[in-house]
Amino acid sequence: MPKRPAAAVPQCAAPAPPARRLRGKQSADDHAVPPRAPPGAEPPRMQRPAASTHLCQRRPGEPCIFSTSASGARARYQGASRQCPWCSTEALSEALAAHGGRRQMSRSLNIFWTSNKDIFAAAVQRLPAAWRAHFPLQVLGMSPAIHSEEALRQALASASGRGRVLAALRKKQTTEPDVVEMAIQALPVEMQQEMRDKAAEEPRRAKAARHKAEEDDAMDQWEAAMAARRSVRAEASAEAQTLYEERVAEDRARVRRKFFPQKERQVKHSGHRWSHPMPAALQQTVQDLQSNDTGLPAAQESPVAAMLEQWCKVGSWAVCKACHSLEPRHLKEIDVRRTAPPLVDKCKWCAGPQGVDGVPQVADVPEPLRGLTPSCVKALQPLELDCGPYQRPPHGYRVHTALARLAWSQQSVEEKLAALPRQERKPAKKAFTYLMRAGSRSEYRTYVKQHEKFLCQNPDPADADRKRPLQMLEAAGIECALWPDLYWDSDHCETVIRATDVRRLQRRGLLDEDDEDEDDVGRGSIRRSFLRKILGPILDYTADYQLLQFIHLRLLSMRIMLKGCTFTPAYWAQRHAAVLDLQRQCGYPILFKTWAPYEWSAPYHAALLHDLAALLRSRQHLAGSETLHLAHVMVELLREWVAGGTRKHGEQSSTWKSHALAATLPGGQRCRINFAARLEFQDGKRKQASQQYHGRGAVHLHALLFAEELEALQLHRRLQATEPHEGHHLRGYVVDQLSYTGSGWPVHEAESSWDAKEGVVQLQHTEKDSDLGIRAYDPEELDVLKCHVDNLMPQAARSDKGRSLMLRYVATYDTKFSSSFSHELLSDAQVSGYGLAFRVLSTFHPSEPEMWLTLFPQVFPSFVLGGTMKPIVAPWPGMPQMPNFVEAYENCGWRDDRMTLLEYLRKTNDKGDIIHWLQRAHASADTALDLGAFASQYKTFGEKVVAAEMVTIFSDKYFGQWLLLHVPFRSAAAFLAEDILERVPTRYRLFACALRAAPEFWRDAAEVRAHLELAAHKDNYIANALAMIAAQARIVEKYLNGELSLDDEVPDPEDATAGILGAPPPVVARPKFNRAQRLFEEKALQRLDAVSAFRDAESPEEVERLAAELEEQNSILLCMGAPGTGKTFVVDYLIQVAVGRGLRALYALPTGQLACRMRQRHPNIHVDTCHGAFGFFRPLQDNEGRLYLANL
Repeated sequence: MPKRPAAAVPQCAAPAPPARRLRGKQSADDHAVPPRAPPGAEPPRMQRPAASTHLCQRRPGEPCIFSTSASGARARYQGASRQCPWCSTEALSEALAAHGGRRQMSRSLNIFWTSNKDIFAAAVQRLPAAWRAHFPLQVLGMSPAIHSEEALRQALASASGRGRVLAALRKKQTTEPDVVEMAIQALPVEMQQEMRDKAAEEPRRAKAARHKAEEDDAMDQWEAAMAARRSVRAEASAEAQTLYEERVAEDRARVRRKFFPQKERQVKHSGHRWSHPMPAALQQTVQDLQSNDTGLPAAQESPVAAMLEQWCKVGSWAVCKACHSLEPRHLKEIDVRRTAPPLVDKCKWCAGPQGVDGVPQVADVPEPLRGLTPSCVKALQPLELDCGPYQRPPHGYRVHTALARLAWSQQSVEEKLAALPRQERKPAKKAFTYLMRAGSRSEYRTYVKQHEKFLCQNPDPADADRKRPLQMLEAAGIECALWPDLYWDSDHCETVIRATDVRRLQRRGLLDEDDEDEDDVGRGSIRRSFLRKILGPILDYTADYQLLQFIHLRLLSMRIMLKGCTFTPAYWAQRHAAVLDLQRQCGYPILFKTWAPYEWSAPYHAALLHDLAALLRSRQHLAGSETLHLAHVMVELLREWVAGGTRKHGEQSSTWKSHALAATLPGGQRCRINFAARLEFQDGKRKQASQQYHGRGAVHLHALLFAEELEALQLHRRLQATEPHEGHHLRGYVVDQLSYTGSGWPVHEAESSWDAKEGVVQLQHTEKDSDLGIRAYDPEELDVLKCHVDNLMPQAARSDKGRSLMLRYVATYDTKFSSSFSHELLSDAQVSGYGLAFRVLSTFHPSEPEMWLTLFPQVFPSFVLGGTMKPIVAPWPGMPQMPNFVEAYENCGWRDDRMTLLEYLRKTNDKGDIIHWLQRAHASADTALDLGAFASQYKTFGEKVVAAEMVTIFSDKYFGQWLLLHVPFRSAAAFLAEDILERVPTRYRLFACALRAAPEFWRDAAEVRAHLELAAHKDNYIANALAMIAAQARIVEKYLNGELSLDDEVPDPEDATAGILGAPPPVVARPKFNRAQRLFEEKALQRLDAVSAFRDAESPEEVERLAAELEEQNSILLCMGAPGTGKTFVVDYLIQVAVGRGLRALYALPTGQLACRMRQRHPNIHVDTCHGAFGFFRPLQDNEGRLYLANL
């Protein structure tokens, strides 16, 4: 008998020989499958077998590759079959039937799997069908639940068994995915994909461990970032810390008393009493981020509400790991499923040209300037900044009461340092020495030298001597003298940034246009520079009210464009025009929302809570950070969560799939939503100038929402207008925001429903709810914001159509001035820009929130739309210089002749091409129309609104503007018919042109009324306009019929070009004066020459000299005489001379009637009554600065 090779495995042959007995005691593991090598272990060493003739004779036509010694070689046989078990079906069956044979087959499969998986697959295919699915999995170490078909069936029959199978799959998913896929193939077909997806998921324990590690790492990074955000001033005393803790405790108690009162509170207007103690179960839901958080229960109305509140507190701002600055973060739909990480690797400031170096860091502050107390900083200031008397309304923010004024300090800096307490004197002197050293990058030394020179010339200066002109606020580097520890480098000063701006240097002729870099390097922006500091890690910039006053005054100088400021009528006139065009495209609004955050209950971000704690400020005492956070949160929640995102790109816009107003129309398409919203302030709008300032000054939001179909929104399922039951977590928020003037909802005892007959939403609103004044609220938004919310909808949809909502929205457009001022601007009156600026700076008293939002309108806008806005001044026939878009419209080849100019502007870009989102919509649409025809018939829904500013309808120009906007044309000049120009007076010509071009419109009172209602005009206005149109139509007919002629007109004595705002002043011809008039002229011209010299002074020394001369010589010039002696005649001439020199003149008259007459005569100067011009009966501090705004 030949010798068996050593490497051969005992095989089962037929007939099967008796099993070989092992020597020694048999272990329990003899019946188990031998363990295979662990993953990654070195495979068994393969050796080429010695030459032998006992090799498998293989199957007919198939090679044998099943050697366990040499990969891919023929195996050795044992027995009479002359074949190895893998090539002999009988031998393989006998081997699998015996325990020892199964061990040998398992060992072979393990070797095949380790050395060559193709051989393993071939071996598996030769297994009997009953063994082919589960035996290899047993060999490869899978769970016993998969070792046999019966075991698998039992495991899959129970949830725990399926869990064991899934755990086995997940255990090997990372290291041996091929084994997992083989195991999945053994499962029933209907379960394979499900198990494959679940196996690919990370195990819960591993996932939890990874998340825990990430959270620990993020927490460490967060603590490091927060540690870098601190004050550079001295640490607060123990007394200040104790006072802060008491204020925080009072803030938390205040909000508990407001929304969860233990004792009964009485509703004043209805007499009802209510209380709402916080239940223990609700108390357990409080999730405060820090000790100065609200202490209110977390949002629990829905998972979405809970995630939105989490976004407000954690995800609404990101903290930069590099520069530790805050960056506002947009709300995305994924934020309602996961919490955004609080840190980002880089913010937009780091990504800028200056990188991290552009953001001032605490470590950048020189060591001698750190840790100074407020008294030390005050002693170091050579200048004093007076911001007026302190005024803060109850439960409100501080109010701007007067123009900021600069004055030299009464004592020298060294004298003030010597007077400091001993513990403060040494660091203050150390800081002074550092600032005064030669080569310092601060302008502090320059102003200290000027101060010392002033004190030498004025040993005991009076208050009037110490005051500096307003122009000194523009001096480069003045911040270094006012805040030496915050502006240690002059390059950080906003005044230096503005003075070195390349655009400013080019305007002054100090820099060629070719010297400007292509990447806008050198372009400075005060707003951008200050915002970088406000959001940066040094918290003192935000906490200093005087610094806010200074920057606010710098930006509200008379040189700015008033249309960009939210406090001017021009700003809201433009936005009003945008809202009206949105209404023309989308129809009347369907919902009017109001959100008024309550600072003590608002969801503040964790970084804001940290900043408040670091500065020891309670709520409402860090107005900058609080206002920017609330404004950002409200705008994001409205735009993204409520409206589902913007529509700037039409149907290709990345809108939310599931948001508060998400709905589907009957045809299956999504209901389009659009909106217009603005931020306002509780500051007593529409008050007269004589009224005292009132209002908290807090920011709140008003929004109009538009939808294709109101019924599809199912708002009766979302809104509520009834009092929640006792113990409900929202009850306190609802009952505390009652309306004493009525909720605006009718009594409806039944459940909320949709009234298909009337086309309105009916909310359940009982008689008690009506008496209490329960406002309509969305439970989710109330749970997130925890503040005053209100929702109004049209109650008579067939007749009202939402017009009342628009009228309510525009009713509060009026700014903080008298109605006459608003009328002057909106009615196309000839008002100078200087007059507007003077009125602003003398009567505008904003609160801190309004001042903060005025500074950063680009990042935190006060007005937002769902689409883009194109502001234009509506053209009219005969306009001296037609805008470029009119010429592009006339020459456009792709539009049809029915497209109006207004529709053309909505669908084109600035170049006159079809807007990009319309091109994409055409490309994705299944239509045979070409791009031009598709764009012409496309129904827009506010993707782009045209803010066409128009004059009042009582001006003839209005009809020309309406004509070009709403009537298609190929030539604007064609509207000016020759017979109209020849026969109709100027004041009726454009109306006559509109009447001829669109008689079916202007002769139909119903059409005109509908048009004016859509323009948000009230009934009285519409009635007057209709009466005027009817009268003018009859007058125009008489002129055209020849019943009246131009010869009957009284000629206009005024020059047709007189009074045009911005027109160059005419050449002044000196009239012939008598002796007294010449004397008056001579004295007045001397003063004009002195004022002109002072204005054109180039050095501080020359300014000081001329200011002293003006103070001595520029006395009041009095001219008296009888009526008709020529006093006003000389004054008119002097005003023309002053305007021709570019001086700013103020003309004050005793009565309003005289002021109106002179305003028409001198439209380029500010004309007012004596009371208005000099601020009689107003605080002295307010009046000292206003006269500096005028040169004459």
